[in-house]
Amino acid sequence: MNSKTDFRKGFRGKIAQTFGSFGLFNSAFSGGFSSKKFSSKSRFYRQFVQNDFSFRDISQPGTPEVKAQNAAAEQLGFVQDLAWNLNSKSQLKAAFWWNKADREIQPVMGSNTTDQQSDESFRAVLDYFRFSGKSIWNLKTGWIQDKMIFNESLNQTRQFFCCFGLGFFQRGPSAIQSWRSGDFCTGGFEHLFGNGSAL
Repeated sequence: MNSKTDFRKGFRGKIAQTFGSFGLFNSAFSGGFSSKKFSSKSRFYRQFVQNDFSFRDISQPGTPEVKAQNAAAEQLGFVQDLAWNLNSKSQLKAAFWWNKADREIQPVMGSNTTDQQSDESFRAVLDYFRFSGKSIWNLKTGWIQDKMIFNESLNQTRQFFCCFGLGFFQRGPSAIQSWRSGDFCTGGFEHLFGNGSAL
């Protein structure tokens, strides 16, 4: 959500693939386009691990070597960054992030539980920047949503915020010095939770 914005870079893309022990399999794709006034960057990722490692179970007679059960984990995510140079003194930026993680909770030795946890998060932010002399005005608004399901128990939070900030900068003998005068924020918060089936 805080990635650097690039302009005048044209088309770019990157693919990454990682394999590892215990069923590790990670994939990532990123791509983007930028011109003088517009910039767009996208990234998708998937991470998976089976976690089927071997260990000696001291809870059983003879401490046999067994493989971990109910320990897999998978994570999916998508990130989108957009920016527009409206004119020489104004810029608009938007960013979105979605992430989902499913985990099997490995039981302690001597237990046969099969607990599962699912987490899903979403972030959206819209920024307006106004550059004036040695100051930068920033108006920011956004939405945050988190959801966790442990077995069939739901816990969810939602938050809306709106912030206003002002920053100053000046060019010193060897570098540009900057500081902020502070931010003013307002917003709403909602916390939901419950038991039973979660939709």
